[in-house]
Amino acid sequence: MTSGKMDSASVIESLRGEFLSDCLDHLERANEAIEGMAAAGGDGKTYLKQIQHNVHTIKGTGGSFGFPSISRIAHALEDFMEAHPDILADWLGIEGHLDEIRRIAASGIDVAGEDLARIMDALPKAHRRKAALSAPSAPPVRSRLAAVRPVREVNVLLVMAKGVQRKIVGQELTSCGFGISFVDSGVAAIAVALARKPDMIASSMVLDDMTGADLARAIAGIETIKDIRFVLMISTRAGKLKAVGLPDGVAVVAKDHSYVEELTELLMEWGFFGEAGKKIAARKVS
Repeated sequence: MTSGKMDSASVIESLRGEFLSDCLDHLERANEAIEGMAAAGGDGKTYLKQIQHNVHTIKGTGGSFGFPSISRIAHALEDFMEAHPDILADWLGIEGHLDEIRRIAASGIDVAGEDLARIMDALPKAHRRKAALSAPSAPPVRSRLAAVRPVREVNVLLVMAKGVQRKIVGQELTSCGFGISFVDSGVAAIAVALARKPDMIASSMVLDDMTGADLARAIAGIETIKDIRFVLMISTRAGKLKAVGLPDGVAVVAKDHSYVEELTELLMEWGFFGEAGKKIAARKVS
């Protein structure tokens, strides 16, 4: 019996070692791609795809081999790359994430609790980067949020299928000064909400595993996250009439030409931009 336990422990330790070795290999290939991106001078999409592949692989395996912190940082890097309007010019931000993953992998010791929280807070954030706010290639901010900034760190969980629309919404919110995390399913959204307690969840109505309305009801039914602000984004303005049976406080926004303006009003009314934002919103109402 003891021998069996020792054998199991040996197998687990061997798998952990293989993961760490593979992780360091992926980091090395990602660093080589960063060098190519830097040399390409803003024309490094091929190198970016290589980095995204390496990071996604690391994210998917870290938690399975006893390194959830590595998966968490890799997920943050995926968010950073998707939310950043000018990521090809900000390879240093990518490198900052990879360096933290490398430190943990090289040490062979997972990080948790306050130590992980400090690392996560210190990671480069798309909405804090100068390039994200002033790069010529960044999309224009199509709302009055440009006149004010969040009064504190505000984090938004965006629940949408991967694609152009999700990237546009994420980059516009990033340009307004919000921290953005991305998931594409209701189950993942609940897990991230429980772990990170975002200030707001913005979800599409159509998800792979449930509807956005189901997600809103699920969030409202969990005591520790029920007070998170929730925005349900639907396809057409006419569809707002069908968005019934939602928990109190859930806002509904149609994804048409004016959705950014509607979202702006909600964010200001909810106080994310302090008194200045509330006054701007009040002026429109009056």
